[in-house]
Amino acid sequence: GALAAAASVAALAVAYAATAKAALDLAAKADKIAKSAAAVGASAEEWQKVVGAFELGGLSAEQTEMAIKKLGLRIGQVAAGAGGPSADAFAKLGLTWQDLEALPLPERMATIADRVKDLGSATERAAVLNAIFEESGIQMAGAFAKGGDAIRDAAQQIEDAGLISDKVARQSEDMSDAVTLAKRAFDGLKTEALAPIIPMITEVARL
Repeated sequence: GALAAAASVAALAVAYAATAKAALDLAAKADKIAKSAAAVGASAEEWQKVVGAFELGGLSAEQTEMAIKKLGLRIGQVAAGAGGPSADAFAKLGLTWQDLEALPLPERMATIADRVKDLGSATERAAVLNAIFEESGIQMAGAFAKGGDAIRDAAQQIEDAGLISDKVARQSEDMSDAVTLAKRAFDGLKTEALAPIIPMITEVARL
């Protein structure tokens, strides 16, 4: 009777706590994805496809994220009229900054890979990748040398395996921001409540 009911309640509490923790862990992961994607002007789904595709090729998420940021920086510099190695590299690939900016992130990377694959030598490929991605380009040389279809296929495999949707990523980001603001508000209340006590404690300590 009562013992069985108590055991059931305890089991439900454990299950609820485990579910809540899993939801919070998912939200934290999705929030990180959303913010990483936003930093490079991509959707959460696009970011996951590219990072996942290059992970299948042996690169870490951090290496791929750095490369994506470098590419975005180079596109911005060339769009602003900067010349130099980056502009020359885009010209060797037969691509303009407008071409690249118009493409979704996975296709942007695949298109670069298609053009890199067509370059004459490994030395030329390395020089172009270094001009665009800096040290990240050397790390990604093997993946780019396989051409764009390899990236497209890998990105499709990542999508088929399952992605955190853009909607869930946005919701998780909203939740994370709300929790952060709530914590700050609570800290503010604590400060207001405890600040008047500080002089009193000081006076007592001086006695």
